[in-house]
Amino acid sequence: MRLFYQEHKEEVKLYKGYLLKAIDGSDFEIPNTKESKKVYGTVGTKVTDKDNTITRATVSTCYDALNKYIIEGFISSYRTSENKSALKHLEHDQETTSDYKSIYIMDRGYISIEFMLSCIKNNSKFLIRLDSKAYEKERSKIETKDEYINLEYTNNRLKRRHYQSEEIRLYAKEIKSSKLRIVTYELNTGEVEQLITNLEMNEFTYGDIVELYGKRWGIETLYYSLKWKLKTEKFTSSFKTIIEQDFFSSVLVFNMISSMIKEAEEKIEQRKYKHEMTINENMAIGLFKNEMIKIMLEKDENKRLKLYDNLIKKMSKYKIPIRKDRKYKVHFSPYNKNCYNKLSSI
Repeated sequence: MRLFYQEHKEEVKLYKGYLLKAIDGSDFEIPNTKESKKVYGTVGTKVTDKDNTITRATVSTCYDALNKYIIEGFISSYRTSENKSALKHLEHDQETTSDYKSIYIMDRGYISIEFMLSCIKNNSKFLIRLDSKAYEKERSKIETKDEYINLEYTNNRLKRRHYQSEEIRLYAKEIKSSKLRIVTYELNTGEVEQLITNLEMNEFTYGDIVELYGKRWGIETLYYSLKWKLKTEKFTSSFKTIIEQDFFSSVLVFNMISSMIKEAEEKIEQRKYKHEMTINENMAIGLFKNEMIKIMLEKDENKRLKLYDNLIKKMSKYKIPIRKDRKYKVHFSPYNKNCYNKLSSI
């Protein structure tokens, strides 16, 4: 990914000069063995005569919502702290995208003074949905749908248990407070949500903020693609090294297919269609699976390039209209639906 951001800057999509980085996590099913239980942890109940627990791992990704690439992803023990993962992304993905300004977009599970302070200290921007109990005192004084608050770093907010980094805690103690912005908006369902950000009003309008948060949905569809289309949960072993290898392989394949889809989309004559069209990801994955190995094994460079171009042309034939505001329901199951000795044909 570093090559794309550093050597193909003319192709990098930005929003008012910023990369849009969505951070989110998801629980993944992994092989239910003694080895994996020790490494990753379990969900369920354990009784003396029978172990009813099921192995789970937590995956976290930092996703470029405009360019549709996974900048960073890792798989760790079940219920790893979301804030811990977010701080890890904040530290690591700057190595890949250090030449760009970034806006980190996250759901309410990631509300954290330490993360916001880390962004402020590093001149990064954030946009986070608030849960109902966060910063109630400051929010109770809000009178309009878009205004600033002064978030004070009180003694309670400076307690060490709230921080992984002593440097950030001392930074909070030094600056004493931060001027942050609260945006209130109504969903199609009638629910009222609030977002907290350090994006300034003179640069980003109210409409911009609401639109930006909507871009976060791309990371939800990312997990749908990883789990259901690329079958990432069909791990081939219960050993940690192989599980990580399988996961990172899926990340690599996702990014490769995403790149090919963008090439195929350039061949679409959008003016011919009423709605904006995109490439059918399911078909792209199927074509990739059937033909990419042949391309990689071809030793003649000219033949290899021709095979690749033909693959892109085939992908470009499978067009579908972009469906906005679609959602996939997440159904949690305490049982394993995947088994490494019963892999699907994909």
